[in-house]
Amino acid sequence: MNLKNTLFMALVLAVMAVFIFRVEIPEGERKERESFVLKMAPDDKVSFIKIVGEKESFAFRKVQKEAGTDTWQLDGLADAQLDQSAITTMVKGLQDFKNDSPIAQSDLAKDLTVYGLSSPLATIEVGEGDAKVIIRFGKSNDFIGKRYVQSVSADGTSQVILADDVLFEAAKKQKNDFREKNPIQFPDFSVSRLTLENPKDKKRIVLTQEQSKWQMIEPVAAPVDESAVSAFFRDLRGLKAAEFIDNVSDRAAYQLDAPGLQIEIGFSADKKPLLLAVSDVASSEGENAKHALYLSLGGTTVIKTTEGRVLTLSRTPLDFRTKKLFQLDVDAITKLSVTEGASASSTPLVLEQQNGTWKVNGKEGDIVFIRQLLSDLSEIEAVDFPVEAVKEQEFQNPVAQFQVLLKDKAGKESTRELIVGSEVKVPSGGKGYLAVEKGNFQAAFIISQATLEKLTPREEALLKPSTPPQPLEGSTTPVAAQQ
Repeated sequence: MNLKNTLFMALVLAVMAVFIFRVEIPEGERKERESFVLKMAPDDKVSFIKIVGEKESFAFRKVQKEAGTDTWQLDGLADAQLDQSAITTMVKGLQDFKNDSPIAQSDLAKDLTVYGLSSPLATIEVGEGDAKVIIRFGKSNDFIGKRYVQSVSADGTSQVILADDVLFEAAKKQKNDFREKNPIQFPDFSVSRLTLENPKDKKRIVLTQEQSKWQMIEPVAAPVDESAVSAFFRDLRGLKAAEFIDNVSDRAAYQLDAPGLQIEIGFSADKKPLLLAVSDVASSEGENAKHALYLSLGGTTVIKTTEGRVLTLSRTPLDFRTKKLFQLDVDAITKLSVTEGASASSTPLVLEQQNGTWKVNGKEGDIVFIRQLLSDLSEIEAVDFPVEAVKEQEFQNPVAQFQVLLKDKAGKESTRELIVGSEVKVPSGGKGYLAVEKGNFQAAFIISQATLEKLTPREEALLKPSTPPQPLEGSTTPVAAQQ
C-alpha cells in the first residue's frame, strides 16, 4: 500500500471516529435518556425536591454556599442540618428512575383508583431546571412484585408504569429521616479555641490551640492534657439526636434561656464559631428522675439527645490540665536518691545501677520492685493544683526530695529533682502535699498522701531476698529438685 492509499484510509477512519463520537454516541445517549423519567437529571439540573407523604410534606432546595459548593437545605428551615448523603442517594434514585415498564394507554383503566393513584401513598415533585416532574406512588401489584407509579412530565404528559420500590422507600420517609443525627461534627485540628462557661456561676474555661499544641489561658495559664481535649470532642460528636423540635420561640420551655452549659468552638479557618447551649430537664424530682438533654445550635431548632444530663459534658479546669509533670525515661535512670525530711542528717535512700544490676545503699536490690518505684516516680500524677502561685520559700522544709540522674543514649548525663513540700488542703477536697520540680516553681502541683507513701518505701522493701523461697505447704519436692 502506497502513501496515498494510507493517507486516504486514515482520513476515512478519522471521519468515522468523528461520526461515532459526535453523532452516533450522542444519539444513543439521547434515546437512552428518553427512557428516564427525569430526562435532564444527568445535567445536574435537579434543584428542588418536594415529598408529600401520608403524615407530612416537606421540600429540599439546592443552594450554593459561600465557598461556591452546592448543598441541600430544608425549605423554610435553612438552619436544619441535613444528612447530605441520604439526599444524594435519593437524587441518584431519581436519576436512575426509568419508564421502561409502561402500561399501554389502550390497557389503562380510566379510573386511577384501580392503581391506588387517585389518593397516592406518596408523591415526589422534582424541579428539573425550570420545569417540574411529578411522580405519584400507588399500590403494589403483589402478583408481579412491582408498584404502580404515575409520572407527569413538565409538558403535562402522563404515564402509568410499573416500578420497583427503591424510590418509593425514599419517598415514604419522614422529614427527620433526612436530618443529621450527629449534629456536631468537626475535626480536632480545625479548632483554634474552646470556651466552656456555666452561666449561673459565671465560671469559664478557655483553651487555645496553636501549631497542634493546646494551652489553657483561663482561669489560669497552664499546659493542657491533649487526650482530655480529644475525649471532650469525642463526647460532643457522640451526641445523637433523638428528636428535632423546630421553630421554637419559647426557649425557656427547654431551660435554654439559662442553660446549664454554654460551649463555643472557634475555628482556625474562615468559619463561623459553633455556639452550643446545653440544658437538662428532669421529668420528676429525686435521684431516680429521668433527664432529657436539650441542645441549641443557635437557630430556632432545639435538639433532644439520647444522652441524659449536662454532667456528661461538664468539665472543670482540673479535667483539662496536664497532671503528669515529672515524667522520666525509666530506662535512662542510672541513680535515684530519696531523702525524707529537711534535716541535713537525714540518710538518703540511694538506688544506683552498677554493671547491669541495681544496688540499694550498696546492697543488691530486687529489680522488679526497683523498676516499679522508678515507674511510679515517672508517672506521678497531680490530684489538684494550688489556687494561687506558690513561692520558692514554701519548699524550704521539704517532706521529701527525689534526685534523679539520667544518661541518654549518647552518654550525656542530666539531673532532675522533685521536691515535696508541706501538707496543704486540696481545693477539690481532702489533704495533700505541694510538689514541684526544682527550678520550675511556677508549675507546682499537689499529690496525695497515698502517692507520697508509694514513693518513699523502706530500704528492706527494695532488697533482693537473702533466702530462697520455701516450698508450698504439703509439697515433698526438694527446692533443688524444683529448680
